[in-house]
Amino acid sequence: MANFSPSDDAYSIKQASAGSTVTEKLESARDNTNVSSMNASNMGSAIQFLEIIARPQANVNFYVIYRSHLIFDLSGADAGTIESATLKLYAYEADTGGTRNNGHKFYVIGHDYGGTLNAALDDVNPTNYAAGDWTSTDVPTYSSEITVNGVSAGDLISVTLNSAAITDINSALASGDFDIGLVTNYDYKDDFTLTPSITTNQYNGVRVASQDHATSAYRPVLELNYASPTTGPFKIQAGARVQVSSGKFKVGTI
Repeated sequence: MANFSPSDDAYSIKQASAGSTVTEKLESARDNTNVSSMNASNMGSAIQFLEIIARPQANVNFYVIYRSHLIFDLSGADAGTIESATLKLYAYEADTGGTRNNGHKFYVIGHDYGGTLNAALDDVNPTNYAAGDWTSTDVPTYSSEITVNGVSAGDLISVTLNSAAITDINSALASGDFDIGLVTNYDYKDDFTLTPSITTNQYNGVRVASQDHATSAYRPVLELNYASPTTGPFKIQAGARVQVSSGKFKVGTI
């Protein structure tokens, strides 16, 4: 088993440019090319959380969606074959019965950031993005739908990554980056009427700790499990000398 921390993480903001209802404006934010920013710091300080959010701020006409982005540099990983992987996230705040971490849902999806996070459309939208349709045939989907509910601050949110993710991890192992995004179920399914219902003038979704969280134990981790090496049967010729020393099996002729 090997654990990896993000080499970079941030959350992005996409803002609506059209629509007359809350749903239409959030759909506009999801599908248009108006990228507001990629956020890793605020007022000169590193941001300690990642947002996976739908935010219809009607009182200031600010309708946006937030997506989170992580890069895991696997170039220094041991060569081998990964058979399973888990993304370990930690709740930034408790479920207090409001509009965050209270039965809210997200997906882990594939990205290709080219080594660094920028406020560019290719970084904010996932690989092979097709406006209006993020089914598994259009974008690499790395997890099932994950529900965050009843958590306290610092609670583990464990995400088992699927076979598509394992394939891409093995492609990057010992050579490159494994890039992921986190999006709300509203965003993934292009349906802003799903439950929990979206509340106007609130942040609706999931908030997890970032790599810059003050408590190191709450920072994201990619846990990789290597397949055990296999060896075939071997023959020892008559007259050979066999010796076991310090856990090593030695065969030599007399």
